[in-house]
Amino acid sequence: MPLSDTTWVTLHEDLEFASPILQRMLELWQSKRRGDALPRRVDFSLEELGPHFGWIVLVDVERDPQRFRYRLIGTEIVELAGRDVTGRYFDELYAVDVAETATMSYRRVVSIGGPTRVSASLYHASRGHLTFEAVDLPLASDGRTVDMIMVRSVYDLVNR
Repeated sequence: MPLSDTTWVTLHEDLEFASPILQRMLELWQSKRRGDALPRRVDFSLEELGPHFGWIVLVDVERDPQRFRYRLIGTEIVELAGRDVTGRYFDELYAVDVAETATMSYRRVVSIGGPTRVSASLYHASRGHLTFEAVDLPLASDGRTVDMIMVRSVYDLVNR
């Protein structure tokens, strides 16, 4: 049963991924936890992230007011999307309703301090429909307060 379902993004209650790649990413994240503490970005080595690196997005979390900013966008995603918006805020890039929908999983990750499974079908003006499944993983410099989200996505490139 979905937690939230809009016209193009679905948040799932479970972490039962269709893609084994996302399951492995979740397991890597879990291996970095120190008891109840959330992993930090520095806990992940380039070697560990190597197979995922082109498909990872890092999102900075700001508070008061809550805002989300693209810190890093993997090269495979940049190529697929046809643009690089690294360093830009979601609320600067998208209309209010689009930004609200695009960040609802991030708001959930911040709220629960845990991973979220997301599926979506986006329409891109020059790329057509892009369908994907993703895991949004909280990171915390202090082990408690989510200050970054690591997103690993798997796109359905066959049915485009």
